Amino acid sequence: MIFEDHFLIEASRPAVWAYIWDPEKMSRCVPGVEQVVAESENSYSVRVKTRVGFLSATFNLGVKIMEAEEPVRLMSVFEGKDSKIASRLKQVNTMELVDVSATRTEIRYKSEVTLMGKLATLGRSVIKGKAKQMMKEFSQKLKMEIEKTEADMAAAKEV
Repeated sequence: MIFEDHFLIEASRPAVWAYIWDPEKMSRCVPGVEQVVAESENSYSVRVKTRVGFLSATFNLGVKIMEAEEPVRLMSVFEGKDSKIASRLKQVNTMELVDVSATRTEIRYKSEVTLMGKLATLGRSVIKGKAKQMMKEFSQKLKMEIEKTEADMAAAKEV
């Protein structure tokens, strides 16, 4: 399944890049993330817990940054499984940052999600609905966090 969308953030492209490049900050915006451990500069172990339909899943994922063109484009791959419900997930994410103005950035993202195992048997509409909900939560939280960070920095400069 492929999911694509875009949204605006009231912050400069370098400020948005700095936020999304920080795995601690970025992980706070992803629904269900319980833990992030840096393995190297471009790879992480991530534990994500979610509920899809009647199933609850905890995925242990390996995350690799495949491409990083600062401050324009970031491509990552998430792969892992939940042994309890015998399901696997692979997600390829591409995020592009586009200048709208000096203080506005558009984020365009695309996620290609492949599910195998018990979760894949729930049906396309259930999975698609959950994925869209998670993407919406992520984009709203990311927008809110970056804009709050920018507002706090602006207020600190005024003092």
